[in-house]
Amino acid sequence: MEHTLMVKPETLDDLIKILHQIFESDNVNVEEVQSIMEAYESKPQEWKKFAKFDQYRYTRNLVNEGNGKFNLMILCWGEGHGSSIHDHTDSHCFLKLLQGQLKETLFEWPDGKAHDEMIQKSQHILRENQCAYINGNYNLPRK
Repeated sequence: MEHTLMVKPETLDDLIKILHQIFESDNVNVEEVQSIMEAYESKPQEWKKFAKFDQYRYTRNLVNEGNGKFNLMILCWGEGHGSSIHDHTDSHCFLKLLQGQLKETLFEWPDGKAHDEMIQKSQHILRENQCAYINGNYNLPRK
């Protein structure tokens, strides 16, 4: 089922409804999801109630459980916080920056040799309203 839902989500509720429609299909178009995510313009009054910060680490806060095919979460990083190096094998991760900026560093996948060092592949600064995508073997360029 091909979607042509290029309706701009005006509110967070609109975004959630559109994502539910997109994820009804078993064949999700990554570019479509990224476009819809980028089309939503951050309105802090809509999402602040989900944003729970911790002074020691970043937090993951559930906004919507989707339809069993996705979770919409707000991750809150304080200045200087980070996440450990991790992969997204067998899952799709769209990251929309709602406020501030975030440095994303991608690394080459180690080849399994003992004492492999992590080799940086790229580094990007994401700014407010930009959206990034990554899974285990594919990432879209930023717009």
